[in-house]
Amino acid sequence: MTVGAGAYIAAGSAITRDVAADALALGRGRQVEKPGRAAAIRKEKTAAKEARQKRGQG
Repeated sequence: MTVGAGAYIAAGSAITRDVAADALALGRGRQVEKPGRAAAIRKEKTAAKEARQKRGQG
């Protein structure tokens, strides 16, 4: 991938193709929602923290 001289890349963009000189490139993936995943992550983190504390590491 090549970004041309003077080109701007918008904040948060995931650029996957060449950008011409002096162009403004905007790229963003489609939003995906995974129901219940946040709760599962919290549960995993809590379990890991409790395990570390039990071993005296936390």
